[in-house]
Amino acid sequence: MAEWHADTSIDVDRARDLLARHLPRFAGAEVLPFGEGWDNAAFLVGGQWVFRFPRRKLGGALMHGELAVLARLPALGLPIPRPEHVVADPDDYPYPFAGYRLLPGVCGEEGAPPPASRTIARELGDFLARLHRSPLPEGLPADTLNRADLEGRAARLRERLPAARALAPDLPWTQAERLLEGIADHPPPALRCVVHGDLYPRHVLVEHDRVTGVIDWGDVHGGDPSGDLSIGWTWFDAAGRTALFAAYREAGGPVDPARLAPRARFRALQYGVFLLPYAEEAEDLGMRAIAVHAITQCAMPG
Repeated sequence: MAEWHADTSIDVDRARDLLARHLPRFAGAEVLPFGEGWDNAAFLVGGQWVFRFPRRKLGGALMHGELAVLARLPALGLPIPRPEHVVADPDDYPYPFAGYRLLPGVCGEEGAPPPASRTIARELGDFLARLHRSPLPEGLPADTLNRADLEGRAARLRERLPAARALAPDLPWTQAERLLEGIADHPPPALRCVVHGDLYPRHVLVEHDRVTGVIDWGDVHGGDPSGDLSIGWTWFDAAGRTALFAAYREAGGPVDPARLAPRARFRALQYGVFLLPYAEEAEDLGMRAIAVHAITQCAMPG
């Protein structure tokens, strides 16, 4: 079974039944599909609430961390979801699920302006600086997935490269693969920061060239801030990255982004290589476009 396959099924009918039993105020409310990822399925309820249901064991574990942290994070300059309805009944659904007020906007790759957008890049740079220098909240998960171990991840990435190359043979793979050389020469910073953990275009909401929310916090943890800055390659071009890093520095990011850039760029390449097979199997053209953009940007000099 592929790593992204679910071990629990959830559809509109089951979501409606679960809500009616556990949260009677939503009995009879309209329930519509709202998105599905590796870990969660989301439903729009009553036109105003988004409920997220983990679909696999790892997603359930990540939901615990998300619920603990989101309620305790300070204001970060951009809206984030705050859990207002939480249900945990393993006899009825194996994982906790939660409801959040709907934030406006659409996911990044659907509604963003061109990748050079200075406005969105600067807003995200300021947001990430605030996040990374915020106090570590109670209940913040550790980096149990060893995300900061880029040397180990480089070895696993090499194993996946042939399959990814076969799916998109015309990409600049030779240049991109050079990022794997000497990655151990760029150790993570000593400090531990609050990090989103999975920041890429689909986890940013936009509307009229502005960011309206940063969503999907299942991977939030205390660790290496460079992973969050990988969005400089998964979404933006060189001009956008310059604006992102400048705003991060000006807003008091705890580490110079130039120090984080090699690690962030590697993480962006990892996104591209890992997302290509998923996009192919799911026939997800938007996801494929994100993967292709990330690999292409990582291959560019500078």
